[in-house]
Amino acid sequence: MDRAMDGRLFWLAVGAFATSTMAFVFAGLLPLIAAATGVTMAEAGRLVTVYALSYAIGTPVLATLAGAADRRRVLVAALLLFLAGVAAAGTSRSFLGLGLAQVAMGAAAGLFAATAQATAVAIAGIEHRARAVSAVVGGGLPPEKWSSLK
Repeated sequence: MDRAMDGRLFWLAVGAFATSTMAFVFAGLLPLIAAATGVTMAEAGRLVTVYALSYAIGTPVLATLAGAADRRRVLVAALLLFLAGVAAAGTSRSFLGLGLAQVAMGAAAGLFAATAQATAVAIAGIEHRARAVSAVVGGGLPPEKWSSLK
């Protein structure tokens, strides 16, 4: 199979895009969150910090713990945890609930990103590692550009 045409890179990029944009989307909702939960904008802004810290601390810890596991299962588990966090945030009626959802989303997004990049390296082969990782981190290449990974 031609590794350059492997569609799995596209799906890894889609997952990375979806999980990484959550922090930006959430930041845009801070005025609504502050009003709905009865906290100040500064306090609501701490939710972004909680996400970032969960990502920064959770990524190396979870990636180390999941290092020997099957990558496909880790990717699916990370996406499911991320989706659970999104659902919890969407249905939460409290500031604490939103904070806990941010922890789940941040840790899951970090685990997905690390695993997706490692998987991209394995899919593309040694000669195209940088391009594969940049395709995943950058949100993907359009299919017509996949031949550039040859």
